[in-house]
Amino acid sequence: MENEFAEVVRLRDVWPEFERRIPTDAAAADAIFQVLEGQGRIVCRCSSTDVVRAPGGRTFQCLVCRHKTWFTANTLLERTTNLKGWMAAIYLKQNRVVFTPAQLARLTEISPTGAYEIHTKLNLVVCGQVNDDAMLLQSELFQDAICKRSRETPARLHPVAEELTARGAEVEADHAPLNTDNASPSCNELSTADGSLAVVEEYPDASALREPLPVRSIGSAIAFIKANCHGVSRKYLQLYLAGFCYQFKNLARAPNALLNACLAHPPITYNDLLCYVTPVYVRFPWV
Repeated sequence: MENEFAEVVRLRDVWPEFERRIPTDAAAADAIFQVLEGQGRIVCRCSSTDVVRAPGGRTFQCLVCRHKTWFTANTLLERTTNLKGWMAAIYLKQNRVVFTPAQLARLTEISPTGAYEIHTKLNLVVCGQVNDDAMLLQSELFQDAICKRSRETPARLHPVAEELTARGAEVEADHAPLNTDNASPSCNELSTADGSLAVVEEYPDASALREPLPVRSIGSAIAFIKANCHGVSRKYLQLYLAGFCYQFKNLARAPNALLNACLAHPPITYNDLLCYVTPVYVRFPWV
């Protein structure tokens, strides 16, 4: 597939420009307000658009009813205190820059935990942008990238054992790595993030596919996850695959597309992240 991979942009090439545009949290708030105002979303609860706002502020006040409104309310950025960190992550991912949560924490002077949470939530937003017709693949095809434990990992077993429990299989203490050459699971349903079931169209065994699987893309995704994330738990595998495709798939994207997606996305709580589990069939929006 010619030109299937987008050109990788280096962090050092774009970070000075971001620092010039968004040097502080106040500047980040100004940029977000400008985007929302351009979309016509700065409206008071009384339906008035005649508002006033202090530079760098997180609220605006209606000149009609005098009510104050948090303009990041009901968005992914609701109640966040690290606006510059969020804008940095959005800017870098939008521009196809490979970065780790540790780098984000160091550059924006936020905690590593906060940077990891931003990184994971952004991948969840990107995952929500995946088309329903994206290719469905067995999650076990990516087992080489699974080397971190999660709440779903069986006790005293290698993290890859989580793949068996996800499929409802019985796990034994002497569990060996899965053999991806075997037939794929016969189950034709998967659990979505909200716990409901979504029917998957009949998916044949890997050996019976008429078209070859995107082996190069799968291998590249595994290599990227292992090199930049030092592996991943199966629990969040889908998020990292969606993030990989968003990062490298050679498709044109509108300016501020990711920021607009974040501002249109409802808040994601810590409990939402804990409850998320990658389904048996993952969406791999590469082909």
